[in-house]
Amino acid sequence: MHEPTLHFLLPFALPAAQEGAAVLPARATPGLDQLVRRATLRERVPGEDFQRSLPHEQWLAARHGIAVPDGGDTPLAPYMLLADGGAPGRATWACLQPAHVAVTHDHLVLLDPDTLALDDADARALIAQAQASFDERGLTLVAPTPLRWYVSGDALRELDGAAPLRAIGRSIDIWLPLARATGARSRPWMSLQNEIQMAWHEHPVNEARERRGQLAVNTVWLHGQGALAEPDGPAHPARDASSDASSEPALARAFDTLYSDACATRGLGLATRAGVAPLPPTFAALLTGMTGAAATRASARPGDGPVPRPADPRALPILIEIGGLAAAFVNQDWGDWLARLADIDAQWFTPALQALRDGRVGRLHLTLGSDTGTVTLTVTRGDLKKFWRRRTLLSLLAGTADVMAADATAAPPATPSAHP
Repeated sequence: MHEPTLHFLLPFALPAAQEGAAVLPARATPGLDQLVRRATLRERVPGEDFQRSLPHEQWLAARHGIAVPDGGDTPLAPYMLLADGGAPGRATWACLQPAHVAVTHDHLVLLDPDTLALDDADARALIAQAQASFDERGLTLVAPTPLRWYVSGDALRELDGAAPLRAIGRSIDIWLPLARATGARSRPWMSLQNEIQMAWHEHPVNEARERRGQLAVNTVWLHGQGALAEPDGPAHPARDASSDASSEPALARAFDTLYSDACATRGLGLATRAGVAPLPPTFAALLTGMTGAAATRASARPGDGPVPRPADPRALPILIEIGGLAAAFVNQDWGDWLARLADIDAQWFTPALQALRDGRVGRLHLTLGSDTGTVTLTVTRGDLKKFWRRRTLLSLLAGTADVMAADATAAPPATPSAHP
């Protein structure tokens, strides 16, 4: 029986070095620790402090052959729209999320748009009030969900937004949409945003929300602008850091199946005709679902022509994206973050380690995300016997030296013979 290759993607798993040094010693993650200890380092992408994209989304885009502008936002909005049931075609789309910006004594702070609890009726009412501002600018607006709207138009090609999780809890000044040609704040977008804010000021929806103790919806947040990449030929292995970034981007299928609750990830799976399924609650449920072929495949790829499936689906790994750490990480609630990480370890990494030991899994890849970068490791059943390997999770944090980076696969020194 074929032993599957699994690739775990765990965003927001690596704090900055200073926080990590204080927080990680209190972790209770025996499974993850053992996998990291015996693994081989495959790729380390440090990222930049003020990049506008999320590192794990940038990693996903690269795996699928999607180019990301240096320091810019990842163009995943059309894939998000696809996952939300829309038809992006070849137009340029951006995700437009209704949001709340709080006023402090000297700056404005974005709060998490996903916490607004906006329902369909209120979303439709707010859109109706602002629709004329979009129409006047030749922009198409669709809202397949109350919390994720999408806007399309040629003018979006000149903008560079920022992922909401890059800006949450911070002054929004440097995260507002920029004009790509100049790097300055986009005046046309600011004009549109101001009109929307004025249209919603004292709107009945917001007055009712405030009476219920909810935050007013007082702005929109734009991010992920781009168009679907052109389809590639037969699916190829994931690209690594040595890939030619200057080559023409082409959409490629990087995974056989993607288990994820993230909209962008699911959209990438649909666009490449991979298997797509929600994340099961536990590793045991995942194995049961894999055996029962629970994942469903997209019946057709949007756009011009299909992305062919490889002749042997086993050649591609199965992606397992585990969320749940983002809010605690961004809010620096390290007690909650440690508790969530321990639960993930108990439900996922400890049983995955056992499955690797007993041969139910052939190989594990781990991609761990930080605030700005990612680290990817690989561990096989044979690696678990390499007792001399001593990598720690702390050594993977940005700004620290990986104790095994220089020679990740070296065997221990030979023991001198007792005989001359």
